[in-house]
Parts: sequence; C-alpha cells; structure tokens
Amino acid sequence: MSSGKILWDEPSDELVERSRNEDDEALSEMMLRFTPLIRYIAREFTGGLLAEEEDLLQEGYISLIRAVRGYEKKRGKFSSYLFSCVRNGMISYLRKNKKRNSCFPLDQERESMQESDYYCPADDILPPDFLSDLTITEMTALDAYIETGSVSSSAVVLRWPRKRVDNAMQRIRKKLRGWREGIGES
Repeated sequence: MSSGKILWDEPSDELVERSRNEDDEALSEMMLRFTPLIRYIAREFTGGLLAEEEDLLQEGYISLIRAVRGYEKKRGKFSSYLFSCVRNGMISYLRKNKKRNSCFPLDQERESMQESDYYCPADDILPPDFLSDLTITEMTALDAYIETGSVSSSAVVLRWPRKRVDNAMQRIRKKLRGWREGIGES
C-alpha cells in the first residue's frame, strides 16, 4: 500500500447514492468493495493483533456507513473521504478504549475529538481539486501533520517511520508548488 497503488475501484456516483438511500444491496456492495481498505487500516493500528483488529473492523464498517451518509462529491473522491472517516473512527475507538489499548500513543488535544468529527483537516485548508491528486499515503500524512503540527508527532500517531511521513510531506509540497504554478498560468 505504501507504493500508492489503489487496491479498490472508486464507486460510481449512482452506487454511493443508492447506498445513501439505504439500498441494502448497494450498501453490501460498498462493504465488499472497501473491506480491503478497512482491513488495511485496522492492521496498521493493531499490528496484526486479531482480537483488536476485529473491533476495529466493526468500527470501520460503522464509519463506512457514516461516510456514505456524509459524503459530498464536490469535496473530492469518495475513497479519500472514506479513508479519513475510517481512520478517524478507529482513532476515536482506540482513544475511548485507551485503558485497554495503552500501547496506542495519544495526545491531549485529540481527546476532545468526537465521533461526529469525521473529516480531513486538509479539506478546510486546501482546495478539493488539489487534494484529489494526492495519494492515500499523502492524504494520511497531511491529515496527521495538520493535526499534530510536526513530522515526528505525525509519525508517532500513524505508527509509521518518520522518514515515510517526511517523504510524503515533501511530495505534497512539490505537488502544491506545481499546482500553484499551474494556477498562475491560467
């Protein structure tokens, strides 16, 4: 996953809309389509501990349903939005259960985040057309960087090597410079 390859297809607008309208068949298709993503995120947090992974998978599916209901096409790709929703949902779950999961590092600032706060902070800062060009790794690193304020803190929260976060942030800066230059030429 770190290579930026996407292992699922972007759902059609029609499938998202049918899921939003509580079409059980459409929602089942969305769950099947995004199970690899939800499982990947859960494994990133648990390090493969099966009991905790199952709890996070449940939280991931709940987050999928919330993402379907809260998605706005104008804000970017559904899969990017879903990734942020699932990741934030799992973080909230781990935060609420931190006594049992004391190995997960949390800071005081994130304690106040509620389940309804499923969004990527980058959405408030950068335009959706720029964000849609970022890979999931870059979006995740950017989200963590905006919330923590440093590459080192982001690496701790994401449980990634510092270099991976730093490389993602460098790619984002390079893309942002190119994007701004493209706007200036228009």
